[in-house]
Amino acid sequence: MVVAVARCTITTTMIAGLLRVLGLVATVVMRHARWGKFTKASNGKWFTKDLAGHGGSVAKQYRQEGKRLIHEADLDAAGKVIPKAKGRKGEIVEMSDLIGIGGGGGGK
Repeated sequence: MVVAVARCTITTTMIAGLLRVLGLVATVVMRHARWGKFTKASNGKWFTKDLAGHGGSVAKQYRQEGKRLIHEADLDAAGKVIPKAKGRKGEIVEMSDLIGIGGGGGGK
């Protein structure tokens, strides 16, 4: 699979492509009113497209701690972590703010 990094169009299918690059599959898809779709992968991590795309970031990776998603890293199109400072916006996402739209049972 060829992954274009420079100026790629960021879509939800990009998250599916990123998961394939990482050897993962989507298990749950949920929606947030502000941040869009969140996809839970087979490794338990959550991914969403990076709406700003600063520093070459195309996706954000979160870990679930109880009823919260905690931002872990920004990723490029190849799934590599981009070392950069994270602002307060989107650092913590409450699971109660997500609405189930597909997959295996709403992120529980």
